[in-house]
Parts: sequence; structure tokens; C-alpha cells
Amino acid sequence: MNFLKNHFKKGIALGAALFMIISLMPVHVSAAVDETLYQNENISISIKNNNNAYNPKTITFDIIVDGETVVEDKVVTDIPQANSKLIIDADGYDVTFDGDIGVTKGIDNNYNLQIGAGRNHELTINLASEKTSDDIRIEDTDSNTYYGTFSWVKGEATTSAYRRLVTVYVNGEYAYEQYVNTPDQLNNATGSNKQFWFTPSDDYNEEVTYNHPYALDTAANSDLEIYLTTKCPCGNPYCDCPGGTDCTCHEDCECELCNPPLGDNEIRTPYGVIEYKEPGLGGGYNLTVETYVNGVLKHTTDQLRIRSGEVDSLNFTPTSGYYYFNDENSYDLITDGASSWDQRTGWITIVGDRDDDNVLKVYLWTFENHASLDVERRLSVDDDVTGYIISYEAYNPETKQNEVFTYEATSFLAAQSQMIPINTDVTITAICNSPYEVSQWSSADAYTGVELTGSEGQNNTEAYGNSATIKVTSTAYTDVTVYIDAVREVKLPTEDDLISNKDECFDGNVAVVVDCINNLEHESSNYGLIADTFTIGQLEGNSATGYTTKVIITQPSEYVNRYNQVNGEHTRVDSDVKVITLKWEVVNGESQWKAVGSATYDVICDQGEDKPEKPDQPTVEELLLGNAVKIDCINTEADHDDKVYGLKDGYTIGDVYTKDNIYYVDVTVEADVYVEVYSTDMGSQHTLSADSKTSDVITLVYTEEGWAVAENEAPVTFTVECEDGGSTTDPGDEEDPNDPTNPGEDPSNPQEGENDETNDSDSSSDDNDASDSTHTPNTGDTMHIYLMAASVSLLILCIYALTHFKKEFSD
Repeated sequence: MNFLKNHFKKGIALGAALFMIISLMPVHVSAAVDETLYQNENISISIKNNNNAYNPKTITFDIIVDGETVVEDKVVTDIPQANSKLIIDADGYDVTFDGDIGVTKGIDNNYNLQIGAGRNHELTINLASEKTSDDIRIEDTDSNTYYGTFSWVKGEATTSAYRRLVTVYVNGEYAYEQYVNTPDQLNNATGSNKQFWFTPSDDYNEEVTYNHPYALDTAANSDLEIYLTTKCPCGNPYCDCPGGTDCTCHEDCECELCNPPLGDNEIRTPYGVIEYKEPGLGGGYNLTVETYVNGVLKHTTDQLRIRSGEVDSLNFTPTSGYYYFNDENSYDLITDGASSWDQRTGWITIVGDRDDDNVLKVYLWTFENHASLDVERRLSVDDDVTGYIISYEAYNPETKQNEVFTYEATSFLAAQSQMIPINTDVTITAICNSPYEVSQWSSADAYTGVELTGSEGQNNTEAYGNSATIKVTSTAYTDVTVYIDAVREVKLPTEDDLISNKDECFDGNVAVVVDCINNLEHESSNYGLIADTFTIGQLEGNSATGYTTKVIITQPSEYVNRYNQVNGEHTRVDSDVKVITLKWEVVNGESQWKAVGSATYDVICDQGEDKPEKPDQPTVEELLLGNAVKIDCINTEADHDDKVYGLKDGYTIGDVYTKDNIYYVDVTVEADVYVEVYSTDMGSQHTLSADSKTSDVITLVYTEEGWAVAENEAPVTFTVECEDGGSTTDPGDEEDPNDPTNPGEDPSNPQEGENDETNDSDSSSDDNDASDSTHTPNTGDTMHIYLMAASVSLLILCIYALTHFKKEFSD
């Protein structure tokens, strides 16, 4: 019985020891997570979880901002699987995610993570600036190859941060790939504006094919392949060679493909090719063809004689990069009768006299995505508004850059609407009969993808001022209408308006300036308009070019007399009539009269017969002999004496002027020549200090004895600095080693070696302190060592107990 009891006790002791060892073994529990992944002045991204958890995860993060990788392979460990979240504060950015972790949008910039099984995970965070359109260069910077520009536009896009791969093939071979940010859905449905397209660079033909030409999405059509062919290198704008790998042409090639023969009735222009039929037995009609690009006349043919009433009577084939839109204000045919032209078949019908100066106006546009703009007048303003000016920026294929196109339109018929580019600011300026201008415009309430603003402000669908700007941001709108709601009369300012300087017509109320031009002591004086000294002219100009009027100063003596009351007698130097132009313009959102400059009257005063001549050079040099310029070295490590010099080359003597009835003249000296001389004298190079002037003025005063240096005017001082100590004084000075002021060694001072020994001792003491600090373990390390020692001890005890237990049990 005692035998079993003893063995039982020893077994309990052994089990307790094993339990203690197991309890000391580490169990991995992740603590709360709060780590910043990326931060700049506009973006802050962090991961957070306030809970501890078993089985933590490791996530590798990549962060991309507007196509640039700002964080790559950032590893965060010990992330709890449940309830972890990203906090993304990035106003003005859209965010998408890619990886093996699910992400759902929460509230207050929180994004909840759904982390699956497995220890290691990856997540890419992609941010893109919020936008409704983008033009993205597809370019291999390593090889310096620019393939072209991928463009998209979608005013109703919910995100611009969907990351898709664009792969470029050239002549059927893989060339390059690049990720781009776009909306998640883009559509090029037939019959509507395109939401995405690619514009090749000059090295490639403009004909482009795609693997997904009609739609891009987040599934099967997520990535885009673009197929390009290289241009024929001949450089001929009318080349028929298709280019690509089969092209064997070279620059200035003279083969037939590169130089197709010109047809008998063919006219080639930079904007397109005109082909026409010669008249038949009926004799034909006169016709001149004018080509307009974005509303601007670019080309006019000689008068042609063409056949009428047949297919292919006249064809116009636009050059690549130019478009005309059939049935959408694509042409005007100016004849005496109801004539017409079908651009698709070339059938032209001319009604009228065969020998009249008939004109065909062909309208081309350099943008494919467009909306038809119809500008209409309300009944109350019909007679006052005669037309409008349209202005916008668009690409010019001829110059290969964006330019501003401006032209005048005079038709308010829906059939004569204007083509405008999508996603572009288009300014409309009304042309009104004088003295009117448009005060209000409006667009239909139903337009959600149209922005309308005015030169004097806007309110929802209303815009104010004679100019309005429309921007169609959605490809869904192919037709938009803008109404001219109201006009107002532009009235001339009254005399009281100008005298009181209403609306700050004159900046600072400076309408007239009187300026004495021969006495520096007499400062100019500014005046507002005085009653009965001016007249107001007629209203000039119009609402499109701008209204103006003139203020004519009829009594300038009133202003000169006021000046003389303060400055003594002066007389005008001319008798010209002074005119101030006033412009009607928008200032701070409101139209008002604004002066363009002021009326200035130059006057002179009588300075008397005793005005002296300015001193000559010998007189000035004698007055400043040895006392013109002082050079002061401010380097504290050197002991360079100040030096004072007389005048040297490079000074100038000004004109005589008066102040308080005393005559003065200024002598201007330049610092450089004195710095150079001082550097030579000191034996080391000097330069002007940062706060030193580069030139200075010494004033001379005229006294009863003649010219003299004014009090405290000389010498002027320039401060300099040297790069090294140089000599401690002027090399001409000898130092006495026994002189107590000598900065050399002092025998009574401690020897240099003694100081070194003291310093070494201090240094050694510091090193010992550092060494002690280095070998002192921290609290965490100490605890770790103690736990390991206890574990080893218990392990030995258990082995011993187990061995002893086995022995006794076997006995």
C-alpha cells in the first residue's frame, strides 16, 4: 500500500512539472493593430483592429495613387482575422481593391476586410482622382517609345479608379502593356458618342483596332488590346501605302503608292480631297467650295464648273482627323434657289442661274465626340440679339496641338445648330444691337450632364452676363439647347458717377496725374475727376467686342492749378487733349464701367538761374579722396582690418536736383571693384556678404564754397566675407611675438598635449559609460533569461523524477 502511495505522489509531481513546462511555452496571440500604411498631405491610409485574436494573418500591401506605386510590398503581421478594417481618408479620390481579401465599404471612411483561410494574403489599394474624363499617355519610358493616348469620358461615372490592363500590339507583335484607371463600365454603342478611344502617335496609322471595341467592363471585357500599324515613312500626306511590316518605302519615296496620280477633276487640300464631274451637255453650274474647320474658314477653291443632278457630281473626302456629320449642319449651299447636296452619294442639285457665284460651304470638325448645340431666343429678345460667337479649344491635326477656335454664328434655327466637343468648355458670347447685351441664359432642367455658367455667375440652370459657358460632360447627350432669356440696356455713366468714383471706376480714384519732370523734390499728385472739367463721349462697340466710351478732359488747368498750390508755379510741357477710355466689363461678377489708365499731365518748374552745373570727375574724386568706400570683412574667424578707399573706376555722377531749395547730386559706386582690391590687399579672396548692397550712393551738396560731401554721406560701407582666415591683418603689418595683443601662442597657456590628454580622458569616460549602457540587458531580456532558466531546471527535474519513478516502479 505504501508502495502504491509513494508512486502515486511521484506521478502527481511529474504531471505538475510537465504542466508548468507547457504553461511556459509561448502561444501566439496577436495584439491590437493600428498601423499607418501611407500618408501624405491629401491621403491617409491605415489598418486597425482593437481586438486581440488567435491565428493572426500577414498581409502584403501595395498602394497605387493615380498610376504611381507609392507603397510596394509593405508587410503587416499579426492582423486579427475578424473585425479588421482599413481607414482611408482621401477626399477627391476614388478607391478600388485587388487581391485575395474581400473589402466592403463601411461608414466614415472605413473599409471592412474579409480575410480568408491561410496565413499570408495580398491586397492592392488603388486610388484615382475623381474625374469624368481622362487622357492617358501610353508610353514605355524605358525605351522612350510613345504609342499614343488612351482617352475616356463619362460624366455619370461612379468611379474612375477601376484598374485595367492596356496592351499594345504593333504590326501584330506584342509591344507594351500599361495599367490605366477608368470607370468600371465604358460603352461605345453604335449611334452614340464614344466613351473610350485611342489616338495613335505620329509614328502609327490612325486606323486602330481593338479586341473589345464596343464595351469595357469588370469581367470578360476588363482588359483592352490595341492593335497599331506603323506608318509609311515617305512623309507624303496623300500616300496610299498602308505601312506595316510589308512596307518597304523610305523617306521621300517616289513609288506610285506614295505618290498617287492626281485625277483630272481632283483637288487635294490639307483638309480633304474634292472630286467633281465636269459639266455635260447642259453646261453645268459655277461653284466655289469653301472648307471650314471648327467654324473657321481654312480653304477656298477657284470657281469650278460642275455637273448637277447626278451621283458623284461632287464628293468631299475628309483627311484623317477631320469629320463632317451628315444631316447635322454639315454644309451650306448658297444659291438663288432651293439647292441641296448629299455628302454620302455626292449628288448635288443647284437651282438658280448657272453663272451665278454659287458657294458650297463644307463644315469639318476635328473632334468625333460631339453634341449639337441649338441656341434659341425667347420671343421678347428676338430683335435685339443678332447672333453669337462660339469659342472652344480643340485639337488641330494640321499643327498637331490644341488651339482655340472662334467663329461667329448667325442662325437660331434648330436645323442650323452648331457642333461642339464633349467635355470641353464652350463659350457663347451674344451679339446684340447697341446698346443691348444679354443678361440671362438658361438650359433645360432635364440636363444632368450639362454644366452652364455665366460671366456674372449662375444659379442651377440659369447663367448671367453677356457670355455663358456650356460643358457637356455626358456622352449620352447628343443634342442640347440653350435659351437667351433676357437682355438689358448698357447705359453710359453719369458725371456724378465718375466724380464719386462709383464702383471704383478709377482704381484708387486716380483719374488725373500731374507730374513734375524736372525736379525730383516735387512728387507727382493724383486727383479724382473734378466737376465741369470733362465730358463723356458716345457709347461705342457692341456686346461681342465690348462696349467702350471716352472721358475727355476739357479743363486741365484745374488740376495743374491745384498742383501749383502745393508745389509752386509749374507749366505744362504740351497742349495735348487727354482722353481716358472706359470699358464695360465684368468685375467681381458684375458688369460695370472701368477706366483703362488715367490722364497724365507732365509739368516743369522754374529752378532759377543759380542752378549749378554738376561737378566734373576731378572735383568729385578730390572731394572723396581716400574716403569713398569702406570694406568690412565680417568673418569672425579672420581678423582682417577694414580698409577705406578713394573713388575707383566704375562710379557715375547723377544730375543735379533740389530738395528744400538746396541742390544735390548723387555719386553711385559699385562694390565689385573695391572687393577685388580688398582681396588683393588682404591676400585672400573675398565676396560680398548676403545682406550687403551691390552698389551705394554718396550725396554731394552745393554750398556757398561750391560742391562738398554731405554730412555722414562718406564713406559708404560694403560688408564682405572670406572663405578662409587668410592673414590676420594687412600683410604690410608686422606682428611682435612679445606683443600681448598678438593672437599667437601664449607660453603661460597649458600645452596643447595637456589639453589633448584631458580631452582623451573625458572621451574615455564617455566611452566607458556607453559600454556599460550597452551591456545592461533590458527588463524584457532579463525576464526572458529567467524564464528559460526556470524551464531548463524544471526539465531536468522532470527527467530525474521520471527516471527515478521508472526505477522504483520496476523494483
